[in-house]
Amino acid sequence: MAKQYYVSKYVYASHKQRLINYFVDSFISSLLLIIVIVIGMRSGDAYLYHWYKSMNLFEEIIFTKVHVAIYCLLSELFFGSTLGKLISGSKIVDIYGEKPSKQSIVIRSIGRLIPFEIFSFLTEYCRGWHDKLSYTYVVDIDTFETEVNEFHEE
Repeated sequence: MAKQYYVSKYVYASHKQRLINYFVDSFISSLLLIIVIVIGMRSGDAYLYHWYKSMNLFEEIIFTKVHVAIYCLLSELFFGSTLGKLISGSKIVDIYGEKPSKQSIVIRSIGRLIPFEIFSFLTEYCRGWHDKLSYTYVVDIDTFETEVNEFHEE
């Protein structure tokens, strides 16, 4: 009977990696939004620009969370990662170290919309609520691959 690998806390992405992921992905999603607004304005439709400019602070916060969640959802569904994770050397896996299901990725993205979710990263092992709700793990690629190789050599 073959042994089953399970992700251990030793391969989790660090706080630094998760912070890089957050800032890079927030920047990229905002840049994409700006590009969409500029394209709309150049084509003579400034509706999105005026709508965005009319938002109050609360609406801006909600809108920002939603467009970051959509960026992460699409990136993770189509490319298996986000640009932030590629830059920081991390990736998303399930409990067995495999690529997460589409359902898990959708749940991850919905979990990002939880108010104050950012504070869930202040724990020792740096797993956000969107990770816990979707039963996914963000791991350091190098450490993860080393641990998986060692596990299969035993």
